[in-house]
Amino acid sequence: MRNNYKKWWLMLSVSIVTGGAMAETAPVARQDSSALGELPRLAQETKKLLDGADLRLLQKSAARMKKMAPRLRIQLRGLHGLEARKFDSSGLERQMSKAQQVLGQLLDLYLKEPVNPLRSHLLVDNLRRQYQRFTRELKTLEAWVDDQHYKVVDQDEAARKLLHKHDNLIRQLIEYSEVLANAVDTALGKPLESDA
Repeated sequence: MRNNYKKWWLMLSVSIVTGGAMAETAPVARQDSSALGELPRLAQETKKLLDGADLRLLQKSAARMKKMAPRLRIQLRGLHGLEARKFDSSGLERQMSKAQQVLGQLLDLYLKEPVNPLRSHLLVDNLRRQYQRFTRELKTLEAWVDDQHYKVVDQDEAARKLLHKHDNLIRQLIEYSEVLANAVDTALGKPLESDA
């Protein structure tokens, strides 16, 4: 009994790594009753990413995010000294870094010859979560800047210039968010217009 279990577990592990190529040899009753029935579907979903056009789009998104990130980080660090205590500007920096890291891991995964569909699925899901967290932090920052606009209506020119600077930062962060959204849409296999 124990040897049969070891053989079954070994075949299951090999089928996960190979993308379900050996799934026919696994016991049918156990395969249908578990979450392993999801593997062929995951493999089919992630095969879409192997398309050269999608991979190039992901590479372009990663390059654009990498180019935009240093300037945004500098501007976000300028917010630390202000009265911007209602949000964590370093949280936006963290989400930018994590999203870039996950996108890099996803691209590295697809540069290898046998693509692990389960790992790909997990990375795409992680990228989607990083996007959601980034947009949540961005909405908090936008709310704070809008609140500052109401407070500065009758103040001096220096305060207005500072708000203009914050507005430019928000626009750049929204552009970064759109690039990240396009990367998520491409990774999920959705058309890029679906997020609009």
